[in-house]
Amino acid sequence: RAQNVRCSIGGTRYEVYVDGRMLFEVNLPMFGVHIAVNSLAAIAVALEVGVAPEIIKSALEKFGGVKRRLEIIGSARGVVVM
Repeated sequence: RAQNVRCSIGGTRYEVYVDGRMLFEVNLPMFGVHIAVNSLAAIAVALEVGVAPEIIKSALEKFGGVKRRLEIIGSARGVVVM
């Protein structure tokens, strides 16, 4: 579970608890409580398949987000690429 969820200019920070003990604190570079909740699912899957907590923490803290549908990538000669 996520505990002590805090959102700031630096992203979303919270403590990860498993079986009643704090596993680690993570600082996600994205904003919102929903981001913390979504990341818990990724943490649960990673732990289930045997990924070490320090690797999970590191990967989450480096995650830059996903590309969005209808995100403008660029344009050339009057054509917009999304």
